Amino acid sequence: FLNRELVSSLVRLAGPRPEGGMGLSVYKADGVESARNRDRVESLASLPENKICADCPLHGPRWISINLGAFICLPCSGIHRNLGVHISKMRSVSMDALNDDWMDNMERVGNKRLNLEWQAQVPAGDALPTA
Repeated sequence: FLNRELVSSLVRLAGPRPEGGMGLSVYKADGVESARNRDRVESLASLPENKICADCPLHGPRWISINLGAFICLPCSGIHRNLGVHISKMRSVSMDALNDDWMDNMERVGNKRLNLEWQAQVPAGDALPTA
């Protein structure tokens, strides 16, 4: 399903980066940064548009794609992991130490904006995938 056009739209959606491309920082947050971002991620997860997986209709996603900026359910997170980190970088909402850069991207994108871009060409009446 992923082709050059979809990857290009992902790069546009993620926005410009000083490092170029989709580069996000790779460091794990220290205790203070992680605690601060735990509140941020829970606040974002409570938004109506993020209460449903970005890829399927399951409620209460507890995984995030830090480079796509999306909240994802457990079954779909496995699919994302199999795509490779060059496509989607998965982190747990509750188990990982989330850094500021990753959370900035989550605030910038979110499920609503992501799906406005990625599902823009889905014909009316086509069913979304299910986990």
